[in-house]
Amino acid sequence: MSFGEAAARLGSLTFEARSHFSFSRGGEEYEQNDIYTVTQDSLGNFHVILDTPNSQIEYYLVGGTVYVRYDKGHLRKKPRRDIETTAWCEIAFSSVRQVLQLFQPCLKFTDPRPDRATTGRPAIRYTLTLDEEGNQPLVSPTPQVVETPLPVAPPARWRELARPLDLQGHIWLDDATGILYRAALQGRIEIADRQVRPTQLSLRFEAAIKDAGKVAAVSVPESVPEFRRKRRPREQLSFFRQYLEPDAPESKSK
Repeated sequence: MSFGEAAARLGSLTFEARSHFSFSRGGEEYEQNDIYTVTQDSLGNFHVILDTPNSQIEYYLVGGTVYVRYDKGHLRKKPRRDIETTAWCEIAFSSVRQVLQLFQPCLKFTDPRPDRATTGRPAIRYTLTLDEEGNQPLVSPTPQVVETPLPVAPPARWRELARPLDLQGHIWLDDATGILYRAALQGRIEIADRQVRPTQLSLRFEAAIKDAGKVAAVSVPESVPEFRRKRRPREQLSFFRQYLEPDAPESKSK
């Protein structure tokens, strides 16, 4: 389900996802922590924060105006027509689906149980397990390491080569709307990139929707105007005109 559909069913919401990934190969290891947050009110205004070790993006849409901050810079005001507005909420909200896809085709949802205490509203909790019969890589193990500045470079096609080793966790589906309301899981994946001590990915992931139908209006933040370069003068010698002698008046024809 897309973020737009979830927002339409709930009216307004806050979504937050936190992930910890650890790539290891031999004695090398690389860790990454990401935080995605989306708040949307009943009028469709929203505030998004995408925080990763490589960059941070903060994004507001209030009425017809967009406000954007990159890393530690100023929050800048932009006209809505100058920037894409539809993808930012989906990037954050789709993190749940992307994490679950790492464990396919052997992902199983078992032991459905009613659970209102965890989400604060009627929901069905499913336990996440692995199906051993589907635990095979989808393509032959012939990857090449991608050139990257990271301490441990992920192999090419690592998602296709991934073989889940372990998975523990749960998801909660909202009883009234069918929305995936909460997820909490941890697992390990092996990537068959070499014969001895292949790359492994360990992850922890938590995501949840809060304040459904109760979000206050997203307000206009403090910002600075978008910097725009001044247009060059059409007359290239205008800066020097004060030093030029005035043109002699044309004589009237008899």
